[in-house]
Amino acid sequence: ETESDSILDSEYGDDHENFEDSATEETDHIHNQQQYPFLRRDLVEFIYTPFVIWMASVRYIIPPEHRLKRPKKRTKGTRMFIEEMDPNDSNTILISPFDGYYHLACPFYLSNTNQHQNCVIKHSLKSIEDLVDHIESHHAEPPLCKICGKVFPSFKERNDHLRNEACERAPQENNNQTPHGVSQLQRVKILKRDNPRRAEQDRWERIYKIIFQSEPKPGVSPYLMDREGLKFSLLHDYWKLKGKECVREYLADHGHVGDEGYGSTDFARLCSLVLGDLREK
Repeated sequence: ETESDSILDSEYGDDHENFEDSATEETDHIHNQQQYPFLRRDLVEFIYTPFVIWMASVRYIIPPEHRLKRPKKRTKGTRMFIEEMDPNDSNTILISPFDGYYHLACPFYLSNTNQHQNCVIKHSLKSIEDLVDHIESHHAEPPLCKICGKVFPSFKERNDHLRNEACERAPQENNNQTPHGVSQLQRVKILKRDNPRRAEQDRWERIYKIIFQSEPKPGVSPYLMDREGLKFSLLHDYWKLKGKECVREYLADHGHVGDEGYGSTDFARLCSLVLGDLREK
C-alpha cells in the first residue's frame, strides 16, 4: 500500500480524526521519569524534520464534486493521478499526480480563526459527515438568553434568568455578532436539508448559510488550502500515516523496549503528548 493510498483510505474511514488531547493531569509515572522531557523533545525532532520534507513534496487537490465511490487502489509504488486541462492549450489533457484531498474547513473557524483555532489544530474534517459530527460535538449553542444575549454556565441558570424576566433586549448591533454556536433547531435543519447527492461545496455552503443566515463571502473556500489550515491538515495526515510508527522506531532504536519499555497505555499517552508538541512547533 502506498502513502497516497493510505491518505485516501482515511477519506473513507468510519469516523473523522479527533486529535484532542487524551492526556490528563493524571499522566502516569511515564511523565515523571527523569528522562521523559528529553525523550519528548528528541521525539519531536526525530519526527518533525521528515514531516517538513514530506509536507514540501506532497500535492493536495480539491476533491471531485461527488465522493460517493472510493478511488481504486493504485499499484504499489505509484501515485494517484488526475486529468487536467493544459492551461496553455485547451485541446491538451495533462495527467498529473496528486497525494490527497484538501480537508474541509469548519465554518466557525473561518468566521473567527483566533477564537476557533482548535477546529484545525485538533480536528481533521474529510467529509460533510465529519463536519456535521464536529458541529454537533463542539459547536452546540451554550445556555444563552435570546433576549439580552447573556451566556450562562448552565441551562438551569439560564432558565431561572428567563423566569425572572429581569433582562433588557440587547442593542440591535449585537444581533449581527457571530453566533455562539448552533441551536437545536439549526442542527435539525442541517440534517434535514443536507442532500448527499449534491456537490460537496454546495452542501458545505448550505450548512454555512444555516449557521450564519447569510451566504459565504465571495472567494471563501470550504477547503483548508493554505496557511495554518493546510499545515495542520498535513500534520494530521502525516501523523495518521507515520506518527506512531516513528515513535515505536525511536523507542526501539534507543532501548526503550522490553521489560522496562512502555506499556500500551503509556505509549498512547506518550503519542498524545508528542503530537501536542508537534502542533506547537
